[in-house]
Amino acid sequence: MANISGGVLKTVDDDHAGTSTAARFARYLVDVPEIGIIIAVLVAFAIFTSINSLFSSVSELQDLGIDLAGFGILAVGESFTIITGGSTFRPGRSPPSLCGVRLAAV
Repeated sequence: MANISGGVLKTVDDDHAGTSTAARFARYLVDVPEIGIIIAVLVAFAIFTSINSLFSSVSELQDLGIDLAGFGILAVGESFTIITGGSTFRPGRSPPSLCGVRLAAV
């Protein structure tokens, strides 16, 4: 949609042209629902680093990544099962859930 003002053609997209990049980025962050999780992780990282300065060392972060890799692999297998709708929480009664767990174990 176009608007002619003072002989200058403006589009709707030009309405945000005067805002700074930082303001647009801040507006984007507010609109992202996952920002709460990111902030919580950053706060926890800051707290643990303030308690023990070795927490933020490269070797410690590598160890943390290696330790958490197994949970990431299991999460992929479980996500496949949940997305396909094969998750029932009755023990021993769901072949798709068993397949998802076996897939994650591989």
